[in-house]
Amino acid sequence: MEANVRNLLYRRPELYEVMYPEFDEATPKMCLRMFSAYLERQPSSILDVGCGTARDLNVLSRHCADCWGIDYLPEMIA
Repeated sequence: MEANVRNLLYRRPELYEVMYPEFDEATPKMCLRMFSAYLERQPSSILDVGCGTARDLNVLSRHCADCWGIDYLPEMIA
């Protein structure tokens, strides 16, 4: 992503969903595969640092009840 677009999204976080409307669940599915491969059991909690609009956490919360997200801009958090 070009630096000027990144900067625009941090100046105007409400545009994130407009710029990236499609969501395919690839990242949270990868996380679930990694949990299965490297952990003895599913995590009891998840912290997503830099969660943006928390799309990934919305999917991961189906598998873990205690999900938290933080982002540099509070306005990004859905």
